[in-house]
Order: sequence, then structure tokens, then C-alpha cells
Amino acid sequence: MKRLIVAAFFFTSTMLMGQGVLGVGNFIHVVANLDKSIEFYHDALGLEMTGAPGPRAFSANAVVSSLYDAPGAQSRVASFKIPDSDMAVEIVEFRDLNATPVAPRFFDPGAITLSLVVQDLEATETRLHRIKGLEWIGASGNSSVMVRDPDGIFVQLQQLRKGPSPVGAAADDPKVRLGVTVEDPDKTTAFYQDALGFTGGITARGSARLQVPGDAFPLDFGNPMYVDRKPVHSAIHDPGSGVLRLRVGDFDAVVKALTATGAMVVSAGGEPVNLGRNRAVILRGMDNLFLQVLESAPTQTKTRN
Repeated sequence: MKRLIVAAFFFTSTMLMGQGVLGVGNFIHVVANLDKSIEFYHDALGLEMTGAPGPRAFSANAVVSSLYDAPGAQSRVASFKIPDSDMAVEIVEFRDLNATPVAPRFFDPGAITLSLVVQDLEATETRLHRIKGLEWIGASGNSSVMVRDPDGIFVQLQQLRKGPSPVGAAADDPKVRLGVTVEDPDKTTAFYQDALGFTGGITARGSARLQVPGDAFPLDFGNPMYVDRKPVHSAIHDPGSGVLRLRVGDFDAVVKALTATGAMVVSAGGEPVNLGRNRAVILRGMDNLFLQVLESAPTQTKTRN
């Protein structure tokens, strides 16, 4: 307990100097087949594909293989822009790597839900129906639907509210949310507040709703009490493993605070990866959500002449 208090005090002091978490980065997950993921996120959901050119070609990328503890493995990467959000969806596929796919049920601790607001839910559903073998989880009238992506990530799609109708997401609602099923919302909340300075807390229903410092990106931590739930424990390079990227100022302070509160570095050799002008590392956080800490410069505020 004393160690946690010291770590929390240390990091809080760092945050006061504006060097802690600066904001959210991408939501990243490892996939078994990048082409199928492109069909889901780009072709069906309509997200614009960005990132490095030629995402369909495998290459030996030392940064990617080191971050994901897959030394020497070839990989290919694609990312998808989410409208009106600082977050993008980023996917990584490895070739010839011994990995075990993750497929939790929605009530298993470690299950991840990505919630997106769409302009036309009916049209999106029509495109999703073209994907063979897609798992449909549920729906709520004409306002929302939940499906699994090809690698076990739950994706909830919500219709943007139209006109005076009370149905759907309001125009000023967050366009994207990330949710994780957890074993103990109190412990999870304490972890993110103490180590990273997240704000928010436990809701009336016993779940947790937190915000990322810097940009207030919303994170939901639910706790559906099913008797036979089984916690997920995957390797970072297993298909279905999810990573939340956090942009930080004082890289060493944030990593130290995370490890002091129980997070474990999973990147190759337990060491950060040098990206040239900055560094990055992946740690296993609470409830099998991996955290990528990315050293970043604070966003400069533009001034008017």
C-alpha cells in the first residue's frame, strides 16, 4: 500500500507540471488476417484507411516486432480514421508467429467493446450483412447494434440522432468510446487514477466511467456478474489482444508509475523501443488491456494574430 501511495504522489506531482498523460492515441489490436479486418472496418463500417502505404505487404519492421515481443517476425499494419475523433483504429498482423486467438464472451473480464456513432445505421448493417461468418450479438430497435469484429473485439454501432427524434446518439455525444469488462471496477479505477491521473469514478450501477487526461477521452469499465465468466490472459501478439495508446510527456515517470502499480512491460526484453526522437513501450495493464506509452511533445496551442 505504501508503495502505491508513493507512486501516486510521484506521478501526481509530475502531472501538475504538465508532463503526465497528454491524451489518447490509437486503439490497436492484433489480427489474424488483415484483409478480413479491412473488409470489416473499411468496406463495411466505412472508416477511411490511412497509415503506411501498401498495408497488404508483409515486411520486417524492427519497431513493431520489438514492441509486440515478436523478434524477427514480419508484420503488416493498417489504420482507420474515426470521424471527429483523435483516436484511430490500428490493426497489426504477424506472419509465421505462434499465437493463440482470443475470443472472450462479453461478460469475461478482458473483453473489449469499441462503440462508434454512425450516420446511417441501416446502410451500415446492410454492408455488414455481406461479410460471411460475422457474429451478430444484439440490437436495440433502430438505434444500435452490436457485432464482433473478425478477431473477437465487440463493436457497438449507434445511430446518430436525426432531427427531433429522441432515438440514437446526440450530436454532442462522444463519437467513440472504449469499454472493457473488468473483474473489480474499484481496483481498476484505482489503478488508472493512481498511476495515470484519470478522472471520473464509479457510477450508480457499480461500473466505472473514466476520462483520459488531456482530451477527456471516455473509457467505460463494466462488471456483468455472470457465474461462469473467465478472465482473459493473452500474449501481446495474440490475435484479439487490445492496446490503448497513451501520449505522454515524461515517458520515464509514467512508465515508473505504471510498473509501481502492478503493470508489467511486455515489449521485447522488457525495454522501451527507440523511435528516433521518442520512445514507446507496451505494458500489460488491468484486465488484460495493454497500454502503449508513447513519448510525445505537448500539443502547442495556436494563437491568433
